[in-house]
Amino acid sequence: MANNPAAPDQRLKNSYEVPPAGPVAAFRFGLAWVWSLLVGVVGLLLAPVLGPRRVWAALAPRWGQVGLKLIGVKVRVLNPERLQGPALFLVQHISFVDVLYVPAILPPETTFVVKDELAKIPLWGWAIRAGGAVLLPRDRGEQAIAQLNAAVATRPPGQSLVIFPEGTRGYTGELLPFKRGAFHVALAARLPVVVIGAAGPERLMPKGGWVLRPGRVTVAVAEPIDTTAWARETLAEHMAACRAVMEGERRRALEGDGG
Repeated sequence: MANNPAAPDQRLKNSYEVPPAGPVAAFRFGLAWVWSLLVGVVGLLLAPVLGPRRVWAALAPRWGQVGLKLIGVKVRVLNPERLQGPALFLVQHISFVDVLYVPAILPPETTFVVKDELAKIPLWGWAIRAGGAVLLPRDRGEQAIAQLNAAVATRPPGQSLVIFPEGTRGYTGELLPFKRGAFHVALAARLPVVVIGAAGPERLMPKGGWVLRPGRVTVAVAEPIDTTAWARETLAEHMAACRAVMEGERRRALEGDGG
């Protein structure tokens, strides 16, 4: 089994039972929600005064780090030295915990690229918008892509971007198809692409769950990918190549996690 690259995924599925979420886990998750709301309110109040970029860089890492501690989630990063900006970080999206650990481990000068409807969520979504998030339009027509390209190209110098290329949570850890929007962002930003895979989020909040359980997340970071020669005509090739890298990092995270 050690020579089978798919073995860690199968071992995880067969041997790890998700414990039920008890009252203590629910209480800790509630505290994390209160903390998130508080950070959202502070961010909204300070952004017009200090500037959205400065406020987001100060609040986002603390929001993620404190939120993880309140819930009881520990994050182990394989090759953290590769988390250098400016870069475009492509992160595997498995469960709600991703939204907390991502700002906790990435450089402070990193902002989310999210679907525009997420920016309408009260407080949290408003704070992300106020913090300078790049919004992916629901309409993927040429006009929408042009607007997206302009938003990415005019980002502040030195700022990194993070996006979930699957577009939605996968829950099980198996990769979903990649969306083209992430790679239009890559073309517009011309930043090195850093692919990140993970193991553990599927155990902390499985599909249908409403409480994020304590536990661990192992994150594997790939070497940066140069995008200077990327072209729109070869976008599908870059998508396939990055997806293969993320599958490899997911396997590496599973091995490092211990299954």
